[in-house]
Amino acid sequence: MRQPYRLECEQVGNRSSTIERPTAYHQTARGRPASRRIPSPPECLPRGTSGRSAVSRMSGFESESAARLKWSDDMYDLSKPLEIDAVILNRVNARGRGIRLDASWACLPPTAALALGRRALDVGYHAHLGPHDERQSAEWASVWREGAEAASSAKAALRRLLLFLSPTDVALTSIPSLAKPLRQQIARFQPDLDLQAQQDEAERQAAALLEAWKVIEAIPDYMTRNHQSVSKGRKNPGAPEKRAFVFQLGVAWSLLTGRKPGKSPDPDKNPFYVLVLAAWQDLGGPEEAFEGAIRSLDADAALAHAKHIGLEGFG
Repeated sequence: MRQPYRLECEQVGNRSSTIERPTAYHQTARGRPASRRIPSPPECLPRGTSGRSAVSRMSGFESESAARLKWSDDMYDLSKPLEIDAVILNRVNARGRGIRLDASWACLPPTAALALGRRALDVGYHAHLGPHDERQSAEWASVWREGAEAASSAKAALRRLLLFLSPTDVALTSIPSLAKPLRQQIARFQPDLDLQAQQDEAERQAAALLEAWKVIEAIPDYMTRNHQSVSKGRKNPGAPEKRAFVFQLGVAWSLLTGRKPGKSPDPDKNPFYVLVLAAWQDLGGPEEAFEGAIRSLDADAALAHAKHIGLEGFG
C-alpha cells in the first residue's frame, strides 16, 4: 500500500509540522491523480452564484467558446479530480528553484489549495462571460451620444421652465423664489386649500423641481463623458473574454504563490500558463491559444488585487 505523501512545512514561529497529502491524490501509472474520495476543503472560500453575469446579460453577446464552456457547483467536489488539481499539486511538491505555494499555505492541507483552484474555475468561467460589451463599442458610442443629446434637450427645457416661473438665476437654487409663483397657480386652480396648505404644496413642488434640476443638470455631462470614453476605447478589443479569464486566474495564482503570474507565452517556461490551460480544459473549452491574453496580462494588478482582497474576497 502506497504511503501518504508527506510535505515538510515552512517554519512557522518556533514550530514546524508536517502535512499529509491525501492518499486519493497519489499518482496513477499514467501520472494522473487517482479518483478516490478526498476530504472536503475548509469552508474558507466563498462560492459564486451560477448564471451569466449582469454585463453579459445586458450585452446579449456570447462567444462561441463561451457557449461551449461548462460550469456547475459540482466542480467544487474534490472527489472528482481535475487537470487544475495536478498543476496546483505540482506547486505543492516543487523543489529547487521551482515556484512553490506561498508560505501562508504551508501548514494547511493540500485540499485548501485545491479548493482555491476550484474557486478560480468558478470565477474565471463567469469572468469569461462578462466583458463582451467591449466588442460593441461602436454601438455603445451611438447609444451614449443619443443619450447625451436627449439629456441636453431635457436640461435646456427644464431650465426654461424654471426661469419662466421665476425669471432670475436664483430660481435654479432657491425654493422660496420658485414657491411664490407656484403658490399663485395653486391658489388659482385649488382655491379650496387654505393659505398654509397652498404654501406647503408650493414649497413641495418647488423642492421637487430643484431636485430634478440637480439630477438632470449632471446627466448630459455624464452621458458625454461615457460617449467619449467608449469612442476612444479599443478599436480592436481582440478577445476581452480571454483577458478577463486569464486575469482572474492570475489573481488565483498570486493568492496561491504570493507572486506575480508569469507573462511568457511558452508553457514550458511559465507554470502560470500551464494553470490557465488546465483550467480552460477543465471547463471544456475548445482548443484555443492564450498567448495574446498572457502577454497583455497586467501581472502587477493581479498581484495587487490578490493582496487587497485576500482569500475571502476572491470572486
